[in-house]
Amino acid sequence: MKTSCKIRKFLYVAVLAFQGCDSPAPPLLDRPNSEPVGSQAMSIPNAPWPVTYVNQEQRTLEGLTAVSESNLQLLKRQGYAGDPVSAVLVAELYERSEPFDKDAVQNWRRIAAENGDTPSCVAHAFSLQQMGGEENCLRAKFWLEKAALGQAKLPRPNNDKTSDPAKEVGLYALRDHWQQCLDGHAAGYLGMPAPDEQAFKDSPRN
Repeated sequence: MKTSCKIRKFLYVAVLAFQGCDSPAPPLLDRPNSEPVGSQAMSIPNAPWPVTYVNQEQRTLEGLTAVSESNLQLLKRQGYAGDPVSAVLVAELYERSEPFDKDAVQNWRRIAAENGDTPSCVAHAFSLQQMGGEENCLRAKFWLEKAALGQAKLPRPNNDKTSDPAKEVGLYALRDHWQQCLDGHAAGYLGMPAPDEQAFKDSPRN
């Protein structure tokens, strides 16, 4: 974990910073329409669910604040069907909406993680670590391992052979602060403010 990384305003960008202290627009969001949704290996003809990615509006996180209700429902259906990009966009829309819906954000972060988005695996693990308790910490460990596997597939800068995906996504940090995670005090080692649930729910998301 790079302790110099700062948690950014929105969690998806924060995770990118956590992984490498850089915050370019995530390239997966730039994908074109008509790419497959879900598993290509198990696609079947004449399916009644979404099979190709469609996004009628904005496709990057920069300036993302709202989409039409029709496009939101389209993205949700694609996210439920297994598309990671759609789930990330829905999560970010809820992250930036007023009033802030914490449950919706966490739900769509989890769906994006389940759909294979690496930063969302880390984001979901962040949330679980902040909750504390052995069950949540063990699930955080699971999601960080999945994130590390995804991170390992990414191109390394200058063919760097020394980087450790497990360290980059925070798996070592979880190991080294295991008791803090169990006790619900993960905010300190994650570099995040200590959670105050009521203030968190009531404060404006500016």
